[in-house]
Amino acid sequence: MYCSRYLDKEFQTPVLLTEYFHNPTLVGYNPFIAPDGSYLLFTAQDSLHISFRKEDGTWTDRINLGGAINASRVNGSPRVTVDGKYLFFVSAGSNRPWAIYWVSAAFIDRLRAEHLPTSGE
Repeated sequence: MYCSRYLDKEFQTPVLLTEYFHNPTLVGYNPFIAPDGSYLLFTAQDSLHISFRKEDGTWTDRINLGGAINASRVNGSPRVTVDGKYLFFVSAGSNRPWAIYWVSAAFIDRLRAEHLPTSGE
């Protein structure tokens, strides 16, 4: 995954995300970034992950979304609805046929609270 800053009405040269944010866990594909830039969903090692932007502009290490979302074989293309209520993704596994699935996106706020310290800590 790459990042390109938009500066003076044009995109700058793309930089590898792991180098840009100095975080080697931000390796993957199929990225979805929240409209407010507060989190990044992506696929890595055939599982869906999330990373949160910290107050200092760095990012948390990737967090695997676990078995409630990830199936055993294929997981990818995460997309959150415009209203932020649902996550859509592609998935397939031993007990799950290949399809597009959706779940409540409420888990994002729970993971954010668990992995990001609140101000003043």
